[in-house]
Amino acid sequence: MRCWRPSAARAVKRPVKVMLPRPSIPNNTTHRPATLQHLRIGADQSGKITAISHESWSGNLPGGTPETAVQQSELLYAGANRHTGLRLATLDLPEGNAMRAPGEAPGLMALEIAIDELAEKAGIDPVEFRILNDTQVDPADPTRCFSRRQLIECLRTGADKFGWKQRNATPGQVRDGEVASRPRCCGGLSQ
Repeated sequence: MRCWRPSAARAVKRPVKVMLPRPSIPNNTTHRPATLQHLRIGADQSGKITAISHESWSGNLPGGTPETAVQQSELLYAGANRHTGLRLATLDLPEGNAMRAPGEAPGLMALEIAIDELAEKAGIDPVEFRILNDTQVDPADPTRCFSRRQLIECLRTGADKFGWKQRNATPGQVRDGEVASRPRCCGGLSQ
């Protein structure tokens, strides 16, 4: 698009404005690539994570890079056995890139929903489950300590400010009009 707009302006001898309907934007401009993710998390009886596997498939132009959806799964929670993988399909589309958030956003959402589901199956409050599985070292390289990590403090402060203990933890019980909603917990790190 950048290349033909100046040519069109020269041809008509006036400024040219290009407008696209929203459904046409992903096929004609930079966009966040769709991802297909496969996430598996295992925990022992006490709720400690023992394994995390997160694979993501995405598409990009030839020579492009895959969406970094698995990045938070590599850093956020403890767990000795881990596997992450990125796969790329070459597509005849414009460049895929971060939109409104870093590239790991789609993967973080998948990870945090899976953590919520695992906490529910383990019968542990989701905030406490995250605190139980926090780590002060890089899970991929346990010899590397984090210089500053305040996830537990952030989770506790957020839980207090949002009234987490007073929530109805049963799914589908909180309604906003005709729509059922569910309070969720979420962590995240920035590098």
